[in-house]
Amino acid sequence: MKRKSSLRGYVDDAHFDMPLIYDVDGRSLHFGRPEFNLITGFRFDLVGVLEDEELFGKLSDEDAVRVCLLLVLEVIFIGRLLVEPVDDKLLRLVEDLETWIVSMGGAHLEAIIWILESFERSDRWWNKLPDVIPRGLAWSKKQVFTKSDYVSLFGKESKVNFDLKATLVERQTEWYTESREYLMGYIPRTLKRKAPHDYDVYLQKLDALRKRGKTEKKYLPLIHRIDASSLITEIGVKDSVIQKLNNRVFKLESIIQVISDKLDFSGSFSHLNSQFQEQLNREFGNLVDTLISTRHSSQKNGESDDDILQEYVLEEELMLRKQEEEKWMVEEQKLKEKVFLNALLEETNRRMEKEKVLKEAKERKKAFLGFYQSDHWKRAQLDMAKPEKRSQKDGSESAYYWSSKFNLSRVNKAIDQVHVTNEYDEFLGKPGPLRCIFPWSKEPVRVDRRFWESLVCLDPPKKGWLMDEHIDLWVEYMLHFRPVAANWAMVTAYFVQLLLQDSIPIWYANGEKYNISWADVEHVFMPINEKEKHWFLARFEIRTGIVTFYDSGSHEQDEKPRCGVSPANTSTLVLCYRQGFRGYISFLHDDLSRTELPTNFSYSDLKPIGYSHGVLCFSYGPIVSDYMGFVWNPSIRRSCGTFVPYFTQSEEYEKRLLAFGVRPHNHDPIILKISYPFNPQQHQWSVLLFTFSSREWNRLQTEFLPRQSIRLKKASQCVVGGHIFWCGYERLYDNDGSTFKSYMMVSFSLVTYRFQELEIPAELLVNLPLPFQVSNLRDNIVVSGNINREDHFVFCMWVLTVVGGTIASFQCMLNIPTPCQLKLIGFDGNNDPILEVQNPEGWVTTLGVYKIAFGTFHNLGIEGDAGSFFISPYCESIILQTHVDRMAYGLAGLPIVLEQAKVFEKKCIDRAKYGITFKDARNIPAQGGLFGDCGIWVCIFLYRLSHGKRLAVENPVQAALAYREHMANFFFKHRVSSW
Repeated sequence: MKRKSSLRGYVDDAHFDMPLIYDVDGRSLHFGRPEFNLITGFRFDLVGVLEDEELFGKLSDEDAVRVCLLLVLEVIFIGRLLVEPVDDKLLRLVEDLETWIVSMGGAHLEAIIWILESFERSDRWWNKLPDVIPRGLAWSKKQVFTKSDYVSLFGKESKVNFDLKATLVERQTEWYTESREYLMGYIPRTLKRKAPHDYDVYLQKLDALRKRGKTEKKYLPLIHRIDASSLITEIGVKDSVIQKLNNRVFKLESIIQVISDKLDFSGSFSHLNSQFQEQLNREFGNLVDTLISTRHSSQKNGESDDDILQEYVLEEELMLRKQEEEKWMVEEQKLKEKVFLNALLEETNRRMEKEKVLKEAKERKKAFLGFYQSDHWKRAQLDMAKPEKRSQKDGSESAYYWSSKFNLSRVNKAIDQVHVTNEYDEFLGKPGPLRCIFPWSKEPVRVDRRFWESLVCLDPPKKGWLMDEHIDLWVEYMLHFRPVAANWAMVTAYFVQLLLQDSIPIWYANGEKYNISWADVEHVFMPINEKEKHWFLARFEIRTGIVTFYDSGSHEQDEKPRCGVSPANTSTLVLCYRQGFRGYISFLHDDLSRTELPTNFSYSDLKPIGYSHGVLCFSYGPIVSDYMGFVWNPSIRRSCGTFVPYFTQSEEYEKRLLAFGVRPHNHDPIILKISYPFNPQQHQWSVLLFTFSSREWNRLQTEFLPRQSIRLKKASQCVVGGHIFWCGYERLYDNDGSTFKSYMMVSFSLVTYRFQELEIPAELLVNLPLPFQVSNLRDNIVVSGNINREDHFVFCMWVLTVVGGTIASFQCMLNIPTPCQLKLIGFDGNNDPILEVQNPEGWVTTLGVYKIAFGTFHNLGIEGDAGSFFISPYCESIILQTHVDRMAYGLAGLPIVLEQAKVFEKKCIDRAKYGITFKDARNIPAQGGLFGDCGIWVCIFLYRLSHGKRLAVENPVQAALAYREHMANFFFKHRVSSW
């Protein structure tokens, strides 16, 4: 039961606390006994007396009520002592109870103070004195609160304290202690059951009598379907039957009344003596008793009024249900016919639509063929000059490209405008889409108004960014006039897009697309488009596997700093894990909540190696020639990588691993590829080192390597103090000829490129789980693992301090028994370990945090594949900023294209030793000016590199504008209008 209150809320009587509940902009605030206690500082002993109905009911005298009201006001609300005299004004005021109620209208003062405590913005209009008890006396007005201030105080942006908590000073007071004990021990009373009213008893009996006339369900036939209309009809029929029975009862009552009026013995037989009257009454009574007994006997024989009524109602029900069933069958037949007609109509419409589409396609094909057979198209082909033969010596180009008189000079040197001819300007002024095609395009590539506007920088952004159609038409034009003896091939931007979609477009490489097989050329030019961002060109040297990038905009990054790492303000972590065939990368915040981290790659195909200075390293692909090292900086969303070369494929070099670190003095990321032989007595270690500054792999000298008998555990690594650390071991022979493993730690200096063995102290070694995992807690090394007992595991962690190549100190951080194996993944902001918990039911594992201070385990609710979890601290770093993010363009699939197109076989290239290497071209023109000229420079690079011309120009801005203007006139001259 909820009754409205005068404070725009309601009182919940069902709750034992009976709180006032206020709705403020969709937020519910509860004002109950605890809140009342904190605001007023009152005790609740008298409240219990006032709530006792039995005790309070005895106060029937009005004077006693007045005394109670004075007692509540003086002692509870004002806080006076019982021995103090009562104010004379109050004694006069309580004489008139109505006046008392009106005068005490401020009884909701405690609720107002509670509102000020609940909303933090209340200090704009009121002042609160600190440490004043109770809180109701601590508030005073600062300024007037108007109606317009309502949104500022009670709006949704205003923060609300839903639960008021007592301060330390308030908890130490006597009134709070006593009130707290009262509230904790308060038991709500059950309301007394009142005696039912005579009218309620009558209604209950009447309802019981009405139920006697109902027919039992088992006597009715079962009909599976019945709609609402039949149910309404059934109820109406029952009402009519009841009405008929009521009419019959009324007639019987009327007859009895008439008979009773006529059989008035007092008038007709008044002259008879009293003895005769008594005898007559006895005989009439016997007659009535005989009729009643006869009725009872007939009821016993099964012919009661109830049976007759039930039989009548049953017959009516059967008749109505039969009629309803016949009606339903007719409706069902109509519904089936309607469904059939609708299906037939839909099939007819579908067939007509299909015929219409086929007819339109046929007409479009007919128009297309007619266009190429028209005189207009034939004249356009005749106007095209035939390409002159080009000798490989002089590198002369087709006269059709642009005339020999063309140069990079411009009459008007303005850099804020592209100059076009009057014909071009009039062409743009025409209405319609301005669709056109070009004679050299085979597909053909169709262009519209956006093509012409972007070419002269009249597109909506006024930037002149070239679209895919511009580059594709330029590539097809270059291929159309390509000399037969040329040693290069080109692809459109669609080729790289297919590689990004994990497709293998071998029709570009086997000659099916452009009649140019990659097996007959040495170079392939590939335009690459970062959607809505940037154009640049890739030159692929097939024999060496070197991909050189020509980027006119890469010089903009040279002015930025090349290094710099700063820790984030919060202990945010980067969490990576797999679940089935899907990979997830997200931020893990201080409150253990997650936020998705957008990337341009998928973690599902990657394996974690390590992290350093905010940069993460992964491996990609199988451990064969397509193996790749992949690094990623999440703070700047930049990724980069390199293929790992393999010079040894024989079985004696079977152990391989990758390692990663960032050099502390110049912040240059490096990748180590470590290979050691299966038989350490026959071969040495082989270590290759790749630096991202040089983009080259170099082999370390033998004097930098450890003993050839040492092996490393590739399951984990950590970077601390400019060194990479692993768990290492060496297999030794005992006196009896048996072998055993001697464990140690191995480090690699990122500055001197030297390996070093670290001996583990004996007192530490006996307590370590072997083998152990290596990780780091800030600048300290942490080793961890599981010790297998008979019926359980013991997970332990040790913190090590390394000074000068030796373990200077160690301390046990954690040692707990566990029913399953645990794996240390990382640490949260409180230095509590984040663990991967093994699930005994399968390969799925769960991530959780072990609270060391409380000895409890907190499940994060994250499930993933075993061994896939990887966590690194998030740092704001600009490492890799000067490296172009080339890994996003799918060029790692080039070897697969070459293999399937049989280029390796035709060129006699060893597939096992083949790898892709990326590098950036040096000393190339840098774009500038006001427009987006990156696409223009791709066209310049394509022409000049394919024709052996120099890339250097005197003024890159003027050169790009000159090319843009000449290309606009070139495309405009050779356009062919299209439908």
